[in-house]
Amino acid sequence: MGREIKRVPADFDWPQGRTWFGYEIGVEFPRCFECNGDGVRGQRECTRCQGHGDLATDELRAWQDAMPDAPIPSGAGWQLWETVGDSPMSPVFATSDELVDWMATHPWRLNPSLSGPSLVRSTRDEAERFVAVGTSFGSFIITRDGELIDGVTAAIR
Repeated sequence: MGREIKRVPADFDWPQGRTWFGYEIGVEFPRCFECNGDGVRGQRECTRCQGHGDLATDELRAWQDAMPDAPIPSGAGWQLWETVGDSPMSPVFATSDELVDWMATHPWRLNPSLSGPSLVRSTRDEAERFVAVGTSFGSFIITRDGELIDGVTAAIR
């Protein structure tokens, strides 16, 4: 679960924790009943689905591939997003300082621990440095010294 600062419209009203709809656009084609969706029947490629695992025609596949992206709109607002679920974690703020204030008072960073990851707040300095960088390298990083750190720590070091 990486983190990323996005610039969105000031009135952007997408629910926190919900994947942006533009990343959910797509069609799930019916599974092939001959190969049970794996594209292979026995040792050979499935003749019904030609190895695709579904029953879509070439025309339907081309249509789906040609569907336009629905990118997150850009604007003057500041918002924290998580990158695995591609969803907002914070409200939209008018300034980066307001976002930093929120990040210093709300849990948003992953805390690596042996009992499982949890969310923790950051210091104001850490939040400022992260907003300046804008993105983390992923959920967790193992350093050369064998230390397990969160991606935000790796990005702001």
